[in-house]
Amino acid sequence: MKNIFAILGLMFLLVGCNQQEKTPDMSVTYSGSNWEKYNDHTLDIVVLDTTVSRVQTVLDKVTIKEGKFTIKDTISEIRNAILGLYAPNGDFVYKQDLVLEPGKINFNFDESKNKAVISGGKYNRMFYSYLHDEAYMTAVKNMRAFSSTITQESFKVDSIRSKYGELSKVVSDYEQDVFMNIYKEKDTLAQLLVFSKLGYKDEMEADLDVFEKKFGKEYAEVYLLKNAYVAKRQSSQMTKSVDVGNAIKDFASKNLEGKEFSLSNVLKENKYVLVEFWASWCGPCRAEIPHMKEAYKKYKKNGFEIVSFTLDHERDKWLKASKNENLPWINVGDLLAHKSPVVQMYGVRGIPANFLVDNTGTIIAKDLRQEKLDEKLEALLH
Repeated sequence: MKNIFAILGLMFLLVGCNQQEKTPDMSVTYSGSNWEKYNDHTLDIVVLDTTVSRVQTVLDKVTIKEGKFTIKDTISEIRNAILGLYAPNGDFVYKQDLVLEPGKINFNFDESKNKAVISGGKYNRMFYSYLHDEAYMTAVKNMRAFSSTITQESFKVDSIRSKYGELSKVVSDYEQDVFMNIYKEKDTLAQLLVFSKLGYKDEMEADLDVFEKKFGKEYAEVYLLKNAYVAKRQSSQMTKSVDVGNAIKDFASKNLEGKEFSLSNVLKENKYVLVEFWASWCGPCRAEIPHMKEAYKKYKKNGFEIVSFTLDHERDKWLKASKNENLPWINVGDLLAHKSPVVQMYGVRGIPANFLVDNTGTIIAKDLRQEKLDEKLEALLH
């Protein structure tokens, strides 16, 4: 009888072990509906990494047909991810954040929001259900309505610029409250995933040790967060070295035709040079180009030059954007994006970014946009 109980006990132990060691189901079924507006467009899902491109495709592109698409695959980790939409010719259309997680998730395109409504998935519900809160939608509606009335000229008025800032802050504050409430929950994975949305605050860096202990230092989200803080400190140090009043750092780079330019030589040939960092995929950068072209045309004869340095990593996209914008100034790059030694040397973490330099190599202004660029050049070259 004792042997029977011993055998039964062993069987229960083995069953319990098997249940504990059972591998979780990481299969995904992502479906889309109501996408007729984008028939024959393609969708993919990417995650961030530390390569030159800064992204890695985890779920391959699918084509939208009759307003629908289906993605079936298996993932290795739950990650923050980005859904990208592309035109039939390959041009980028728009992107949307999501959580890459197992299970069945639907992306129902909402014309009024110009984005998909995500339903399904524990972490997607946790992170993005606020997008449909009445208070949040009202705040966004108010901001967009006011924004639609602003012109380039009217934005120079302090009261209008201040009003837009107030409306934008209501939206951003709402989002930050949502994300901070998630961070206060006891779900460690949710805390890890929401961390990057809280702005990489210095006082939160110590929390990364908790995540590393829980998930391991090789877990992609942990690795990226640690790397982001390292990059933040390095960028801060480099930014101080290229502050107003300091000597500009020289560099040499090639244009699309392979001709090499050195900044020091360009400075010798001009009174003032604007060193501009941009990329084909950067909407705000390209929105600045028409105004920069006006300034360039007006002041070029007076000794003003622009040297733009691209953060693109694909030559074809850099070439296409350069041709579409018909850039008249020196346009160079090394196709290493954020890993470029030039980008790192200047402490550039976000674009557009620029530095106005005189012919002695001294930085006299930074991040001049719209009328600020005009005012500075008018004062210097009138």
